[in-house]
Amino acid sequence: MVKAFADLRSGNKRYAQMLTYLQGCLFVAQITDNHDMLFWLEKILIQLIGYYDLQCRDTAVILLNSLYDGNDWQQKAAFTPVIRSVGQHFKISLSINLANFDTKLHHLFLGVSAPSPLLHSNDSMITWHKIEQHNAVASDEKATEITVNFGKFWKCGFYDWRLMEMTPAGKLQPVMLTKPPLLHSTSTTRPDSEFDNHHNDQIIAQGRYIVHP
Repeated sequence: MVKAFADLRSGNKRYAQMLTYLQGCLFVAQITDNHDMLFWLEKILIQLIGYYDLQCRDTAVILLNSLYDGNDWQQKAAFTPVIRSVGQHFKISLSINLANFDTKLHHLFLGVSAPSPLLHSNDSMITWHKIEQHNAVASDEKATEITVNFGKFWKCGFYDWRLMEMTPAGKLQPVMLTKPPLLHSTSTTRPDSEFDNHHNDQIIAQGRYIVHP
């Protein structure tokens, strides 16, 4: 596959198809937990980081991060990490672009990829948590404020999260922020001035904590 890339040029239709093919292979390998496929994809992506074409290199870095994360949450937008310590509160509070939240009409789910709570396990696991009415601390015609409290960080590692909405067609799609979240509660915080300067940006409701001892 790497040799096939060497015979192509940026902008070539087949070139774009092969990048899309790699992304699809990674998705299938992750949802099926295919370790052999993940092994070879890792080798291919590492080699493509040294490829001459900038688009290819950038795509390889993004897909390699997705491979190590175990999910595709950073493929559209990178996390901005926040540093925390074991024992500190794990609380997510954010304002999202969703008016008049009602659990009968809106189906929101918070995905959390975090270290296993088992003492001798170094694995990470993804859990999904339905946003209930009591999690919406405020809601009006413009936005909804969501708060979810997971207690305290129980172990060192990466704690990634993303808020998703299930559409009537049964598809999960990311939710957008209306303003920068609170620093103590999220890892996608940007200064207010920076957020104001990019008010047309679509900021995905997602984040990462890097938790130290």
